Amino acid sequence: MNCPRAFGIWPTSQPCLRPLKWLAVFMLLAATASAAPHNEMDYGPFLSGTFETQWPEDNTVLKGIAIRLDASAANLPKPEGPIGGGVYSLKPAQDVLGTDEQAIYKAQRFRFGGYVLNVPNGQYQVTLKFADCWQTKPGVRVFDVVLQDQTVLERLDLIERVGHGRAFDHIAENVKVTDGQLKLTFRKHIGEPSIAAIVIEGEGFTRKINCGGPAVGDYTADWDPNYVLSDEPNAAGVIFDTELCRYAAGWSGGFVNLRGIAFDGVHGVNPSVKGEQQLGTLPLPGVAKAGEFADPRVTPHGPLPHDWVKYQGLYRHEDGIVLAYSANGRTILDSPGVEAAGESLVFTRTLNITPGAAPLQMVVADVTEAKGIVTNQSTVLEAGDQATVITASSGQLSILEGGRVVLRIRPEAAQIKLSMWRGDKANAAALQKRPVGAPRDLTHMAKGGAPRWTETVVTQGQLAADTNQAYVVDTLTLPDANPYHAWMRIGGFDFLPHGKVALSTWSGDVWICSGIDEQLKKLTWRRFATGLFHPLGLKVVDGRIYVHGRDQLTRLHDLNNDGEADYYECFNNDVAITPNFHEFSYDLETDRAGNFYFSKGGPVRAGGSGWDTIVPHHGCLMKVSKDGQTLEVVARGF
Repeated sequence: MNCPRAFGIWPTSQPCLRPLKWLAVFMLLAATASAAPHNEMDYGPFLSGTFETQWPEDNTVLKGIAIRLDASAANLPKPEGPIGGGVYSLKPAQDVLGTDEQAIYKAQRFRFGGYVLNVPNGQYQVTLKFADCWQTKPGVRVFDVVLQDQTVLERLDLIERVGHGRAFDHIAENVKVTDGQLKLTFRKHIGEPSIAAIVIEGEGFTRKINCGGPAVGDYTADWDPNYVLSDEPNAAGVIFDTELCRYAAGWSGGFVNLRGIAFDGVHGVNPSVKGEQQLGTLPLPGVAKAGEFADPRVTPHGPLPHDWVKYQGLYRHEDGIVLAYSANGRTILDSPGVEAAGESLVFTRTLNITPGAAPLQMVVADVTEAKGIVTNQSTVLEAGDQATVITASSGQLSILEGGRVVLRIRPEAAQIKLSMWRGDKANAAALQKRPVGAPRDLTHMAKGGAPRWTETVVTQGQLAADTNQAYVVDTLTLPDANPYHAWMRIGGFDFLPHGKVALSTWSGDVWICSGIDEQLKKLTWRRFATGLFHPLGLKVVDGRIYVHGRDQLTRLHDLNNDGEADYYECFNNDVAITPNFHEFSYDLETDRAGNFYFSKGGPVRAGGSGWDTIVPHHGCLMKVSKDGQTLEVVARGF
């Protein structure tokens, strides 16, 4: 008999696998209960969204892409210390039982993630000293202790183990350090972890730290209570604004603080720069039009006119991220990077630009209230005790009024490398003399990179027990336990040929499941893409995956057929958004002519206290043409 298809499950040539109508659903019950917290999720080399930068003041970036730049290979001095937390000390008259080192056990660091400590490579005995002098009942403070990725104490409850106010030492033998850093991690189950001291002993090396307290005897003092070591101390990042085609910020000391409705449930906030911002630009077009940088938009939301600048997408490659956009008829490949210069970081941009009818003027940085000069291919701007040094391998740098640095590029095809540094102005002269280096040819990075998400997850589906119904409901079990700690909250899904399904998650992933047959005994899941902006809609058209996120419709390309997306094409980004958390964008469907449809929510304020700024696309059902060139509103008032 003919097999009726629900939601286009099978192509016409697919044999009928079940005798009744077949409806596939996903098991979502465990998606939030068992999913890993967002701060453990590997979001990959970039994350799309709305971000808050540190300066210019109140400069929230719309439709931005935060790109992770790893500086760990740059041989920089490795920062060390506690990861977050605070300190507390017991009253002098309150003694800790079972020890003569009262000053050591009376100081505690608590509510923190662990320590990263610089020690020579070798083998050590590590003593961890504890005393819970606050809690009096078991089951109130329970945590794991992980040393060099090995769990040395599991579900430690000091009250249950030794009692209130009593010292407890744990000695770990044969602890190996191979990268110059000893890493101690705390995983809380109940309450907040705490520790009194750490003692590291090896051949010719001893180090003692009074956690949470001052220097005592041969114990060194802990760090300042407000000291927070980034969990990515050698990381840096930049944000590229896809509406204005500008680099909005560059910073060091981490990636991004994952705040907001999709990450920690908080209303009214957005992810923000983690670390210290070094560079920034004003929210104005990143490329001039007829010599002007003024914003032509009626409201500061939505992209610039396509004949001015247009974001085209990004390429993911093991050598970095390449952004693709057009400006005044010229195509630009633009790859950010970071390099070491002594103990400083230098941000770089490599540009490959096609020829055009006229020169381009691109914004490099805005250093407000700064004065500067241009010498050959380098600029130095000073403001107070800080200096910014920008150098170009070719092109012409200039400083406009207000501290805006602009690069002028001739009409011929060009390959240019930029370096940008900010720091103490006493070091500016040395940075200005530093060679910028030769630009790279980026074309190889636009042909597909090595796979990153190579591990798969196998689950077993569940066939419906009762087949005497109008519809048979079979379950495709989600890969909640996966090596990337990906949070499997399903936003959209559609079916691919040959017994496969594609789905998107609210956190920004696309996964592909294969092995959908008449038994569902072996479902193999693989991560196909990540870093998307709240993708709550997905549609497969002619075997290609289209994803609808808050920022754009993205068409995903696996350029080298290795099972992962290499090119995240901006199919259409004409929709206007604001930073409001409530602008959920739903679904993705097509009509018989191939046009796309999706809906967009309105910007309710946190707590439902009225509305934020309304733009023309809020609360609308929208249509994007089959070729992705136009967007129109079909209905309003939602």
